[in-house]
Amino acid sequence: MPIPGLTPDGWLPPGEHECTIDEIGATFGDPEGTDQSGKRRRIMSELRALLASDLARELVDHLYVDGSFVSRKSAPNDVDIVLGMRAGALDSLLSGALVPQATAILAKLEGKLSERIDGKKLVNGFAAAIGDEKYERMRRWFKSDVRQGGPQVKGILKVVVL
Repeated sequence: MPIPGLTPDGWLPPGEHECTIDEIGATFGDPEGTDQSGKRRRIMSELRALLASDLARELVDHLYVDGSFVSRKSAPNDVDIVLGMRAGALDSLLSGALVPQATAILAKLEGKLSERIDGKKLVNGFAAAIGDEKYERMRRWFKSDVRQGGPQVKGILKVVVL
């Protein structure tokens, strides 16, 4: 399904909007080349790299994408994501059953190793097992906005990892 148009105040309309990473790039990755800082293209590059890894395809079912990156803001600082981990994937990873470098893999998936601009990571992520308390809390938080003057309820994007 295509990404819906933004509300008059520049945010996604309420709801979870399923899309592809290519649709995010075409809508928010600076397809017209108007972002003088290049941040939108760099954030998009980081998102694509995260999803391109075999490990992401093995462990992650979907991710929610949020933040100023998926808004009308001309110069977003970063993109926020919640990684919906496949059943048992997070437990397997954290117990060391999957690979011995679990901490480094989790840090990579969550964007802790993403490119930095002015000392800030381009990707801020949280990994959580689908349906657990952390997953549901982050999902609800992404759908709200605590900024003064921001919408109380807004939409988020959902990208299924194939």
